[in-house]
This record gives sequence, structure tokens and C-alpha cells, in this order.
Amino acid sequence: MIKPYHAIGVDVGGTAVKVAVIDNKGNILSLKRENTAKESIDSLVTQTTRLISDVLTNAKLDVKEVKGVGVSYPALFSKYSRELYNVPFNVPPITKSRLADLLCASLETKFKTKINVYTETDHITPILGENWVGHAKGARNAVYLTLGTGISCGILIDGKPYYGLEGCAGSIGWMLLGDNFLGRKYPLGCFEYYCSAPGILKRTLDRVKEGEKSTILELAKEKSGNISCADVFDAARKGDPLSAKIIKETSMYIGIVILNLICVLAPEIIILGGGVGQSYDLLIGGIREVVDNYLMLPSKKVRIVPSLLGDKAALIGAGRLVFY
Repeated sequence: MIKPYHAIGVDVGGTAVKVAVIDNKGNILSLKRENTAKESIDSLVTQTTRLISDVLTNAKLDVKEVKGVGVSYPALFSKYSRELYNVPFNVPPITKSRLADLLCASLETKFKTKINVYTETDHITPILGENWVGHAKGARNAVYLTLGTGISCGILIDGKPYYGLEGCAGSIGWMLLGDNFLGRKYPLGCFEYYCSAPGILKRTLDRVKEGEKSTILELAKEKSGNISCADVFDAARKGDPLSAKIIKETSMYIGIVILNLICVLAPEIIILGGGVGQSYDLLIGGIREVVDNYLMLPSKKVRIVPSLLGDKAALIGAGRLVFY
């Protein structure tokens, strides 16, 4: 009898879909990535089914060796109704649709056998991955901050994901950074407005327009205006004063949010992920300055570390759903 010691992890993002065969120890055996099919939920399900078939073939596995499929999706998730909702604009709309049921039916048609499918919000899957085989392994209370195009966090309390009302726990992009940020509306939230990758770039370019000198202006001309947040971090590393100032401000803002999270949750570890989180080396100084100056023991003992799994945290976390 063939024992199902493997999972399929699926990470759906606004840019790409990643699908992998993952064994029961969290190792990726086969992985494929494609641009996300955005025409409809049906096109996404068809694409995902095909990619699952491809990674199984590459790993030389029979579908009977698969225990199930875990899917990470960029939307809020109701653990009670299994429905995904509040889906962002850059992935197929599936409001009131049950992604698990749609994919399960497609896989049954393809493989002539039923395969269990588990769905989870991409707030939660990264912390599941890190708790399984990453820096949060063994932790009972942990937080994973996704700092990228958007901002969110996954929360683990007593070894279990915390969802809150309607799955909204972890929507930290809406956090206010202080009373001086009152008096205006932030379409995507105050913290996200200032500290997401687009927010950091916008703040830098706004300062340039106001007359502050920066090598970013020359870089923008070289790239025909196609610069990114990563360029701001690179410029800071090369000594650009404005970029360094922006990154310092950003690290302080992130420090304020982390301080507040520690006060409320008292986690053992906080992990920084996402594209912005990859520049941990430039951020941790300002973050620690805030946390260490305004918290008392034992909260200072909280570890603040970069993601060990990088851009595969959500993918591995999706695989973890199958063995959870």
C-alpha cells in the first residue's frame, strides 16, 4: 500500500502562482512558477491543476502518494464558512466562491480520485511555514510580518493560528503610527501607506520633488522612471543621504508597530518577511532602537529576525496545512 507522505503546496499571488511537492518534513521536492492566470477563477483553477500535474511528474510521484493540497490565497478567509472574501484587485475575483471545492472537483476530474484541498489566507501561511521548518520552529507564540507590496501579519497563539473577527486579525496595515497621522484617510491603511514597498518609494520621490537631493533622481533617469523600492534600499547602502533618511524613518515606524504587537501578544519571536523585510540589515537597527528603549523586560527578550524561508514561506506553509 502506497502511503501519502507528500503534500502539494500552492501559493497564489498577484504576480505569480507557485506550486510545489513538499514532503512531510517540509522539504520541497519539485517546484514550478508561472504568471497568475487572472482571467477568471476557472482559469486559475485550470492553471493550478496543470501545475500540480507537472510537479508530480517532475518529482516522479503518483497522485496516491499525495495526502492533500494546501492553497495560500491573498484574501481574508472565514474559518467557519470556508469562504474567501475581500479579494484584492490583482487576483481573480472569487467572492462567495469556495476555492477548495472548485479545485477539488478539477483535480478529481484530472486524476480520477478525490484529493483533499485546504485553503488559507496568505496572512497565515507564512507563519505556518516558519513554525514548521523556519526560524519559528518550536515556538508556541510567534508573529510573521509580511512587508511588501502590501502589509499584513500572521499570528500564532499557543501553537495555533489566530483569526479574530471574520479572519481580520493581522490586518496591521491599518495601524496608526501616532496622533500626528490623524486627520486624513489612508485608502490601504496608515502603516501600509508609509511602509509598504510602494509607500517607501513614494515617500522618497515626494522628498525629491520637494527639493531634497538624492542619487535616486539620476537612477530614475537611467531607468526611464522605472525604479522600485529596492533601488531606495540600494541607494541607502551606497550612502545616499535621502534614501538613508527614508529607511531610518521606515525602521522607526516598523519598530512602533512591533513594539505594540509585543505589548499585546508577547510573542517569542517576530519574523520580518516580504520584499521590504529582505532588507532586514538596514531596518533592524531602528526597530531595535524603538523596542529596546520603550519596552521593559521580559519583552526585550523577543527575537526579531528575518525570514529563513524567504519567498517560499507561504508556499511551505500551504503544504503544512495538509499535515496540520
